[in-house]
Amino acid sequence: MPINDEESLRKFIKDDADRQHLYAAVGKVASNWAAFEHMLHSSLWVFAKVGDEAGACLTSQIPGPGRALDAFVSLVRMHGGDDALIKTINQFAEKTRGLGDKRNRAVHDSWNWDRETGNPYRLEISARKRIVMGPQPTSLSDMNTLVDQIADHIEAFELVVARVERQLGTAAGICFRPTSPPAPRDI
Repeated sequence: MPINDEESLRKFIKDDADRQHLYAAVGKVASNWAAFEHMLHSSLWVFAKVGDEAGACLTSQIPGPGRALDAFVSLVRMHGGDDALIKTINQFAEKTRGLGDKRNRAVHDSWNWDRETGNPYRLEISARKRIVMGPQPTSLSDMNTLVDQIADHIEAFELVVARVERQLGTAAGICFRPTSPPAPRDI
């Protein structure tokens, strides 16, 4: 459809820029979540006392953070973590599940724009205990909020790991931070 007037051209450019900002936010959601999962997996390598490469062989087979957090709790318990610490981790895991659901919707649903209003929406098709099939209005602001929530969740995980390290630390032979920087290696 050709654009024949200046107003239509301006609207087209604005709409295209808005779409690019939304897609960038979806990318940030995906990237931040991947960073969180990497942090979770690398903490499992420390707990299991395996090197990064061997750990990666194992954790890359774990589908999603739910099972990885189950392993995290098991390892904390195995190393002597008390009930209060286990409760904290389980509460964190529940928050992770809810946030992960939001992340999955943002990343895996198709994105579309209402022809009349130009507003974005996700086309959600799911059947978890009930069928959901239709547009779910989701603004750029909503996506930026999700980006921030995931960043906050990463910080919360860092606090959980610090608490685990304080409680278990050297007694279990666990150190989450290297005492010296890793040696560079060619890849």
